[in-house]
Amino acid sequence: LASPISPAALGLIDESLYRSVQRLREQLSADPSLEDALDLYFSVDVTSSVDGGSPRTAEVDLVKGGRERRVSSENVGEYSELLLRHYLFEDYRNTLSFLLDGLFEVIPQELFSIFTEEELAQVLEGEKQIDVADWRRNTVYTNEFHDEHPVVQAFWSIVGAWSTRQRSLLLCFATGYAYPPILGFSQLKGPDGRTMPFCLSPLPYCVRSASPSSLLPYQVRAHTCFHKLEIPMVERHELEVILLSTLESEN
Repeated sequence: LASPISPAALGLIDESLYRSVQRLREQLSADPSLEDALDLYFSVDVTSSVDGGSPRTAEVDLVKGGRERRVSSENVGEYSELLLRHYLFEDYRNTLSFLLDGLFEVIPQELFSIFTEEELAQVLEGEKQIDVADWRRNTVYTNEFHDEHPVVQAFWSIVGAWSTRQRSLLLCFATGYAYPPILGFSQLKGPDGRTMPFCLSPLPYCVRSASPSSLLPYQVRAHTCFHKLEIPMVERHELEVILLSTLESEN
């Protein structure tokens, strides 16, 4: 997207380092007398090894003449930003380069220019608000289930009353996707990239007919490769308890 990367992005890669640098900035700003104890300069030690040989450590300046420039309460902000940028761009330069090369082989770089950062994230992650009405419209049923079946109606009533987090857990449990596609459930894809709708089904008869003491008739089963969810034939309250217990244990 050719958007500048902020130092805060390092927190997504190395949160411990990011927090340490931020703490240094706060402490020096609050107490300039720490400068002597810390004795820091605008340089870093970089360890590398050539052709599998012994590791070698070299001092690298963050700015020209950095090893002669001491970190103080006045310039700690500049130092922390340079340090974070060094680790973000230098330590991960090869990783980022390989990642981008592979990505641009599949999707030409110029196609990314039509998106903002937020829009691209939405395309990649899907729509984070889960529309239950759209989900229901694009659901198929098997065996004796249909949209007006009492258990099916109870199921959608339960899901409709749930939070976004609970709906996301259910969708992920059944399909492997935490959120629906940006264009809605009609565009839900299977493992092979083809459109595959969400399928709601009762538990197989052989499971339903098992002894109640075995608990088999009271389970929820998912077949994520087929976006299929199998639920027990029970009353609404019991169905919700079973669904929530299953999702929380899986989570």
